[in-house]
Amino acid sequence: MKLLFSSLLLFFALLLVFCKKDPPTLNNKIEGNWRVTYYRIDNVVYPDNIKNGIAFKSEGNNKGTIWFAEHRDFANMRDTAIGSYTLDENAKTLQIKWKDVLSPYGVTKDAIYNIDLVVDSLMLGRIEPIHNAIYDTILVKAIRN
Repeated sequence: MKLLFSSLLLFFALLLVFCKKDPPTLNNKIEGNWRVTYYRIDNVVYPDNIKNGIAFKSEGNNKGTIWFAEHRDFANMRDTAIGSYTLDENAKTLQIKWKDVLSPYGVTKDAIYNIDLVVDSLMLGRIEPIHNAIYDTILVKAIRN
């Protein structure tokens, strides 16, 4: 009986050692809903009465879909941007192809952002502007919902 118990104990110990999970990827870590806490376009920091949100949906292989919802209370405006993203985990950059929802031809606009993720705190800073962009710099900070 002791031999059977010892054998089972050894089997489960070996099973735990050899069945470790892979560490989560950056793509897995950013997936979910985020509440924007800081939003700057060029040199204008938008006030606290802006309620913004970002959502990432992973599609595997460092790719996925992104939604950015912007609500400005003072102007009673709401804007939602949708796009697809590709992550470069080594360079910690996020390339986003924003879809122009106003274009009947499905025009996309590309931008590359530095991504900094620490636990439940996310920062995106655009490093390569969109061709013919209205804005030069964008910085977004967010926390996980």
